[in-house]
Amino acid sequence: MHISAFPTLGLRDVFSRTEKVCPDRPFADGKTFYFYRGANAIFAVIKLLHLAEQDNVLMPAYHCGVEVKAVLKAGVHVKFYGVNDKLCCDLDDIQRKIDVRTKAVFVIHYFGFPQAVDALKKICRERNIYFIEDCAHALYSQLWDKYLGEFGDISIFSFQKSLPVPDGGALVVNKESIPLSVKPQGRPSALSTARGTILSLLERFKMRHEKGHRMMDGLVIQPLRFLLRYAKRISAGRVHVSTPSTAEFDAGRAALGMSDFARKIICAADSRVIFDKRRENYEFLFNRLKDEPFVQFFFRALPEGVCPLFLPLLIERRDEVQGKLKERGINAFVFGKTLHPLLPVQEFSIAQTCSAGNLCLPIHQDLDKEQLTYMADVLKKVMSVNR
Repeated sequence: MHISAFPTLGLRDVFSRTEKVCPDRPFADGKTFYFYRGANAIFAVIKLLHLAEQDNVLMPAYHCGVEVKAVLKAGVHVKFYGVNDKLCCDLDDIQRKIDVRTKAVFVIHYFGFPQAVDALKKICRERNIYFIEDCAHALYSQLWDKYLGEFGDISIFSFQKSLPVPDGGALVVNKESIPLSVKPQGRPSALSTARGTILSLLERFKMRHEKGHRMMDGLVIQPLRFLLRYAKRISAGRVHVSTPSTAEFDAGRAALGMSDFARKIICAADSRVIFDKRRENYEFLFNRLKDEPFVQFFFRALPEGVCPLFLPLLIERRDEVQGKLKERGINAFVFGKTLHPLLPVQEFSIAQTCSAGNLCLPIHQDLDKEQLTYMADVLKKVMSVNR
């Protein structure tokens, strides 16, 4: 069995039609700007706010690294604040870290679960600084009567984590006084878009056709991957063909916009169906694992309104376990495996623990109960051997 970490494209998605030209909330037309990836949007935020070189932005100690790189590349300093073992912002630490050069607090809604937005808004309002929401994990998540991304002065999104698109990020401006002086420039090449689309279609085939995918892997998939890599090499320097990396940030291409194909897929997505399916899958997999002694959950409850990105766990010998799962066709994800080198890790033991031990199990909208059961059974077997 093959289980992808992220949602995959089907032919129906590729050829779907939609009359919508703008995605659903919180992407208000006229105040949303679409970029090649979420990190580009983060870079654009700093430029949009006209922060000075001496200014700093408070960012969480637990992060994937690329968001920190984007802020630094935009020309300002970063100060880190702590999170607790449930991935909630340490509000007291944020208060302590704010100084006269602090211009914004950057907050991550980890895996779709909301931070204490009211308290954060109050802190930022009282200290006259911007509240930036990172909703890269939180597409379609809601709190009360609003979507995550509608609470901050400005918010960013990364569509690739939740939808089967080859590229796509967004910057949403909520505060009226922030000038709308940002504009993505250009689009990824057709080759770049085709590459991401084809690889996603192949992932879908591998997931749906268990018996045939090994033969396809040798006859079609590997040769096609070779051709795509070759096309990327010969096009280097002439067109943008790389797919977004979660680890690196290229400031030279920070203004690059989202492809028209990605926008079509995003507009056509049925947010309610995706929301319901992810919650159903999360609860099903959680119930399969909740009594296992080897599992520590970041979140034991799924609050109303949360659209979960993964089922994130904290386990021992994470890298070994992840490798064993991959051998059995399960592509689990790790968030924040490499923290930014500027982080003083000795001051943030919880961030270190999360980075070293988190394992994120897929629960996306492509998966069914048979695949989720297989994933739970394999994980139990792997962990029983390791104990």
